[in-house]
Amino acid sequence: MSTPSLRDELIASGLASLKLARDTTNAMLDGLEGDQLTHRACTGGQHALHILGHLAFSDAMTVGLDDEAAGTLPDGFKDAFGMGAVIKDTAADYPPVDVIRAQFTQKREAVIAWLEGLDEQSLLAPLDGPWAEFGRNRAHLPHTLAWHEGTHSGQLSQVRRSLGLAHKF
Repeated sequence: MSTPSLRDELIASGLASLKLARDTTNAMLDGLEGDQLTHRACTGGQHALHILGHLAFSDAMTVGLDDEAAGTLPDGFKDAFGMGAVIKDTAADYPPVDVIRAQFTQKREAVIAWLEGLDEQSLLAPLDGPWAEFGRNRAHLPHTLAWHEGTHSGQLSQVRRSLGLAHKF
């Protein structure tokens, strides 16, 4: 049996973090429908619909680091879900739920494909500019995404509890 390469270990570690985060988020989203998607657990809190779009936006930014086209989102996503976006309480103020959910899934698939396509040199090359605050190299970014998603998954847990729904994870 051969020893995995550093590249393989870095990718496996990143994929495991991304999977745990997404499995947790999906469990928290399970069963949320209709008005529940825009329910806030507290004043100033985020709701599930915004979290879905925001996580898609974050994934798109990450894959856009190396491939601008892969990071493309439908019109209105940046304004609705980007950093500093104002959270609105009505689903009609957002793209359709099925479009948001599709981007949530598709952009994570793009992150996984991006990560799996990186060679060791690319994984370990230092990040600079605004990207440096998210990790020192591309190998760190999946863990940053997972941590970020975990924060929002916790918010979803509070949304569920405030709706009287069971904690799912």
